Amino acid sequence: MTNTESLLKMIEDQQRQINELKNLMINKKDDTKIPDKGRNEADVIKDLRKEIEELRTDLRCVESLYNDVQGQYNFFFSKIYLKMNDRLYDVDRSWQNSLLLYGIKQDSNCAYESPDCTIAKVREVLQQDLNMRRDIQFFRVTRIYTGPDFLGSKPISVCFVKWADKEEVIRKKNMLKNKNIQVEEDMSKAAKLRRKQLEKLMKAVKSQLPEKKCYFKYDKLIVDTDVYIYNEMTSQIERLPKKIFGSQTNLQEF
Repeated sequence: MTNTESLLKMIEDQQRQINELKNLMINKKDDTKIPDKGRNEADVIKDLRKEIEELRTDLRCVESLYNDVQGQYNFFFSKIYLKMNDRLYDVDRSWQNSLLLYGIKQDSNCAYESPDCTIAKVREVLQQDLNMRRDIQFFRVTRIYTGPDFLGSKPISVCFVKWADKEEVIRKKNMLKNKNIQVEEDMSKAAKLRRKQLEKLMKAVKSQLPEKKCYFKYDKLIVDTDVYIYNEMTSQIERLPKKIFGSQTNLQEF
């Protein structure tokens, strides 16, 4: 039982005693004293009323303290919630610049290669095999040691600083077929779920309007010039008001 509930119960008990004493006063026809240390009914009622008022004051203090604590908790929680939402949003957006590279061999003489070695191997593929001679910047390059091997080695997760660099790798990924290297987008779990919902729309469009050009850009579906997203808040697919023209449009702006 909480403090507030205990105080309320005490007030109810005191009020019941007052009512009982009032009934006694009405029913008595003489000045008989009740056995409470020689005090008459009026004195006892007066004392009880004083105690009730004190209890009510204590109750108001407890409720005020509770409201203050609750208000501080709500304020603190809302700040954390907003910060976590912002952080998750930033993390999810960073996945949009990420790719998984399969088939880049790791050193056979060591179980775990150094990060510098992994970056050097990725740069070599970009420069030698994809003819991307400029200095490509990365947020992170990590070989993923958990999970099974694929194409004889562990995959590498590459997060590019520029979204355009990632898109260029995707456009040129067919150039890596003869190197037995595969490239695919490294999507977050939430993005995969959004894309799965959009795949249903793409199948419907393709079956009814086969002349339409449909393709994915991360977790967005492009149908000719229209851009569709899956809204997790409403659990519905929505068409964005903006249209996409040409291959230079950055979909992160949508």
